[in-house]
Amino acid sequence: MEHGEQVRLLKELRQKLDDGVNVDAGIMLKNPASTYTCPDMASKEWETFFRDYPQVIGLSGDLPEPNSFVTVDDFGVSVVATRDEEGNFKAFLNSCRHRGAMVEPARKGRKKIFSCPFHAWTYSTSGDLVAIPEPEHFGEIDKSCHGLIELPAVEKYGFLFVHPKPGGVIDADALLGGLAPEFASWRCSML
Repeated sequence: MEHGEQVRLLKELRQKLDDGVNVDAGIMLKNPASTYTCPDMASKEWETFFRDYPQVIGLSGDLPEPNSFVTVDDFGVSVVATRDEEGNFKAFLNSCRHRGAMVEPARKGRKKIFSCPFHAWTYSTSGDLVAIPEPEHFGEIDKSCHGLIELPAVEKYGFLFVHPKPGGVIDADALLGGLAPEFASWRCSML
C-alpha cells in the first residue's frame, strides 16, 4: 500500500474514533452457537489451519544473531527455530531422537548446543547430533542419521515461516497472495 493511502486510511480511522462512530458492515450476520462449540469442527480447524498449514512464528529480528533460538508450542508439536552458526534460519521438532524428550525448554535465548535432559544427547543449532555421552551404552549409532527432525522453514520479507509437519511445503508468496508486495515494501528484515 502506498504511503499516501496509508495516511488517508489512518486519518479516516482517527476521525471515526474522535466522532465515536463505529464502522458499520451494513448487515447483521448470525452464526449458530455450534460454530464455536462443536468439538469435531474445532478438531478439523486445528488440523487444517495449524497442523497442516505453514505458520508465521516471528520476525527475522527474533533470531538476531548466529546461535539464537526461539521455541514455539502453538501447533500441537513443540518447535525449536534457530539461526545456526552460519546465520541460516532452521526449524526442528523440539524432540530428542533417542527418547523424545524436549531438548530446549526455554522460550528464547542464545546457545551453541541443545542437550536432552534424559541421556544428554547433544545437538547443534543446525540440528546435527554432535555428542552422545557414554556411547558404549547405546551401541553403534550413526550420528548423521539421528539429528533433530528438520521442519520446512522459510525466511522472507522479514518473517519466519515454519510448517509443523516435516513433509510440508511453504510458498510464502502464495500464502500472502496479493499482499506479498505489501509485505516486501515494509522492509521488516532485520538481517
